[in-house]
Amino acid sequence: MKRYLCIDGGGTYVKYAFINEDGSFLRQGKYETPRTDLDEFLSKIRELYLQDPDISGIGFSMPGIIDIEAGVIKAGTIRCCTGIAFTDTVSRLCGNLPVSLENDGKAAAAAEMVSGALSDAESGVILTLGTGIGGTVFINRKIVRGNRLFAGELSYCYRHNELLFDPADPIMDKDDRGARYASLCTPGGIVARYNQLSGKKLKAADCPQVFAGMREGNEHARHAVREAAKDLAMLIFNIQCIIDPDAFAIGGGLSEQEIFIDMVREAVKAYKPADLDLCPLPDIRTCRYRNDANLLGAMYRLKEKYDI
Repeated sequence: MKRYLCIDGGGTYVKYAFINEDGSFLRQGKYETPRTDLDEFLSKIRELYLQDPDISGIGFSMPGIIDIEAGVIKAGTIRCCTGIAFTDTVSRLCGNLPVSLENDGKAAAAAEMVSGALSDAESGVILTLGTGIGGTVFINRKIVRGNRLFAGELSYCYRHNELLFDPADPIMDKDDRGARYASLCTPGGIVARYNQLSGKKLKAADCPQVFAGMREGNEHARHAVREAAKDLAMLIFNIQCIIDPDAFAIGGGLSEQEIFIDMVREAVKAYKPADLDLCPLPDIRTCRYRNDANLLGAMYRLKEKYDI
């Protein structure tokens, strides 16, 4: 049976897995993302390859604007990997193996669309909540990429217009990120709210501590999680009104918290107009593959590209 090395490069961690062609995971792990040192990033990939040089190929899921045919990351949070012939470079370091590249949100979408939570949907939206929001739309079972490869970049959608800039200056101040959904309904957004309320100094990776505090009755923690759920519910309802998909699936780190998904389902009810029966209530599901969706989707893209 063929084996593949699949790698999901996140803004905080790089996750990896050796996966059989039937989709079963042999072993997996993670390490902190080298975001600014390309040599370090590539050397770790080569170390993984050397653990099993008989693999048939390497599939990547990465954040950012990605040209999947050229194998180039045009823009993304892992800045050291942008603007280079990424797949060609990795291939040279790893025995000239076939290497594929896919946007992280679209990799998750491929996994959930093919065999996961949205396998029964003709149209759907996957929201992967991690360092940012990886978003993917598919219609008639085809992923929508957009004319400039920007479709689904939900991290850049704005929640409100309280921006810190001079109204007379048409160029926004750089500190406008607090208005974006990516700064509000992600692990980092939850932790930032909690820190503001509690005076703590937790990091985004400490988000599970906030959920633990909520379960123990901490009101600051409950408020932070509840507000993030309300923000995500607003984003989902707005998308429902624009493209009317069959269903949504939530993945990424926050999908591990069932209580958060339940809070989003409850919150979205408040946005449905009481006087408009035709307005549908969004069908919100949890990604089947949870935090592994990106890895499995990277494998699907690799097999599709090279027929291996």
